[in-house]
Amino acid sequence: MASFENLHTIFKAAMQLAATDSGVLLGQPLEMEAEESLSIDRVGFLGEKEDPFFVTTVESGGEYPGELYLLFSFRDAILLSGLLLGIQPARIEEKRRLAIMEPDDGDAFAEILNQVIGSFNSGLTTTLPQKVHLKLQPPRKFIPGTDVLSDLEPMSEGEYCLFRYRLKLEGTKTDNLDILIPLALAKLFDPQEEDSVALEPEPAELSQVIENENNNAVEPKQTILIFEDDPSDMAQTMEILSAAGLKPIDATHSSDFIALCPDGSAAMAVVGVADADEQDTALRTRIKALCQSAPFPVLLCAKRWTRTAIIKVLSYGAKEIILRPYDSDILVDRVNKLLKAA
Repeated sequence: MASFENLHTIFKAAMQLAATDSGVLLGQPLEMEAEESLSIDRVGFLGEKEDPFFVTTVESGGEYPGELYLLFSFRDAILLSGLLLGIQPARIEEKRRLAIMEPDDGDAFAEILNQVIGSFNSGLTTTLPQKVHLKLQPPRKFIPGTDVLSDLEPMSEGEYCLFRYRLKLEGTKTDNLDILIPLALAKLFDPQEEDSVALEPEPAELSQVIENENNNAVEPKQTILIFEDDPSDMAQTMEILSAAGLKPIDATHSSDFIALCPDGSAAMAVVGVADADEQDTALRTRIKALCQSAPFPVLLCAKRWTRTAIIKVLSYGAKEIILRPYDSDILVDRVNKLLKAA
């Protein structure tokens, strides 16, 4: 991943300010200690989540337009709101154990979020070279394995830079506070060297540049096996990939993969199912049989994803998942990504 060293430093200082101000609000010292920063996609992030959490969309304006996400564990939200409301420690622990959040707790937690984002915004304003303004949206509860994923919930698909902080309150066990920033927005906050505009090559270098680009290009005729039980979904997938210069083959009803690809040109598979929780075992067996001799990337497509389904299909060997109906550009991008890695 890009280093984002400046962004890490900026966020660390902003979170320290947010922790100090929030501690004043709560009436006791609060720390938000930086633990790690890494590149991760939505699938990988949600795959590590087991307990309910609150996700809050934060709109970034000014010279840094976009959205980022602030995530607290559900039990930490109960703890912080209970401290703000002056609830007795024994009752707070009972509510955390039973995962009980009452209306007053929700209002108190929203106030704490406002404090955190307000202080965080102040920290960014004093360190970023351009104007920035953060606007907080109401928090939303998400229960992994129960709540259904969509294009936008609990956060939009894509690649993120994850900044993770450990909440610390004396005498209390707490979890992490996570900030997810789309890579595009992270690069606005902290431009990376590889994203700067390259100098125009000299004419003598132009042929070498073209040769290098061609060497890095995805071979447009690598065979992609398509498994779709729905004829309309099959037609759409075939049309999108063919238009992108790829070579999809309808393999849904074939049992002889060698006959389909006698030259061994099969590069990956796109598998479409109605519901990822009801994945077709026979279909998995087919793909597994095809892949016995070499790694074979698989892209799973479904209209509904839950955390359980994500973990399950990843354990089958799937490399990527995608929601349907999908945007043609997203599908082609995912396929090309897997072809390059194959």
